[in-house]
Amino acid sequence: MRKFLIEAAPPWRDGEWFAEEEVANPFPVSTAKKDQVAMELSRLGVSASEAPGAMKRRGKTTPLTDARRQQLSEQEGERLHQILSRIIDRKGWQNLSDDNKRKSISRLRKEIEQARPARIAQLVTS
Repeated sequence: MRKFLIEAAPPWRDGEWFAEEEVANPFPVSTAKKDQVAMELSRLGVSASEAPGAMKRRGKTTPLTDARRQQLSEQEGERLHQILSRIIDRKGWQNLSDDNKRKSISRLRKEIEQARPARIAQLVTS
């Protein structure tokens, strides 16, 4: 009975119900049955980073719409996925401890986030 109630309940965010179509995964959807990057991130307990709700440009704070935040999160998730897909099968990655893998992913995220202002400016002006 309880399982049914959980499955039947629509998604809830910020105190409001919303359509399931509005839910998106910031990581690219893979048609492959075994997405090694997604499996590794899950195994390590690493989740997607969240895009900011606003940007500061020329001293002025500009809020980002949910659609733009989602687009930014998807772009950053795709970039992280691209990088990790190239290194995840390498022996050097395999030899790292899980803690060092998490630290490496954190460093990659910081590098990706450093390019965030340019991506946000591009989203806002498009």
